[in-house]
Amino acid sequence: MRLTALIAEPKSARALRMLMRIRHDLDELPEPGPWLVALRSLLDDGTIGFDSLCYLSELLTECVILWGSERDPELVALHDAKVVIERAAGLADGDGWYLPEAPANWLALNERWDARAASLVQSCLRANGLGDVATIWENSPSEFDGRAAQGRTALWPDVPSSFD
Repeated sequence: MRLTALIAEPKSARALRMLMRIRHDLDELPEPGPWLVALRSLLDDGTIGFDSLCYLSELLTECVILWGSERDPELVALHDAKVVIERAAGLADGDGWYLPEAPANWLALNERWDARAASLVQSCLRANGLGDVATIWENSPSEFDGRAAQGRTALWPDVPSSFD
């Protein structure tokens, strides 16, 4: 009966589960390059559209930010400086501010952290043939977000966004 259920499973659900396994593997070994090159091939042969390329490239490069948050000297230093401000304000480990409530010095560090993280991702995208995606991400974040949202919907129209 379990095999029958698997065979009858909708194709998009199977593909989404496969993507989640790839993301898990990338968290263990953050080397998205081969997957990004493959995405370019999927775009070039018409299998996916540019919006889906944006969505998938964002998912597959999250590991770059995770890796950087633990190992990139600049990101680590910025994080540590934010923690000093949080502790001085009486926040416990794991607590934080809603962005509008955060002090200006913490917000400035957070903006620098976000910019550095984006730079790491953009470098990874460019190094793996997705310079056009990196340029949109860098020059028009709201356009990138919109395109990625449209790409997600194009790929998984019947899957709740909470699954990502």
